[in-house]
Amino acid sequence: MIKGVKLLTGEEIVADVTVDENSKMLSMKNPLTVILQPTPTGEMTIRFFPFAPYAENHTVSLSVEKTVYVIDVDEGLKNQYNTIFGAGIMTPPPKKIIL
Repeated sequence: MIKGVKLLTGEEIVADVTVDENSKMLSMKNPLTVILQPTPTGEMTIRFFPFAPYAENHTVSLSVEKTVYVIDVDEGLKNQYNTIFGAGIMTPPPKKIIL
């Protein structure tokens, strides 16, 4: 599942994450470092950079003890990630009922 991971080093990563409860290892496939960057208008934009781009099979494993948290990311971030690595499948926004 696409998750956000914050490492003890402060890096924030979005990746396809699985956790092995037996070995207490977290596996991140196609990890991207997430950087917030201000635009000239003062708004914030999200930039992605490869995390360990030289990793074989584009997979990085680390101990869950090296993480601060693992979170579910919002649909917008998932859609951006899936545009880069996924099947290009984007989740449409939920429809609202107006009464």
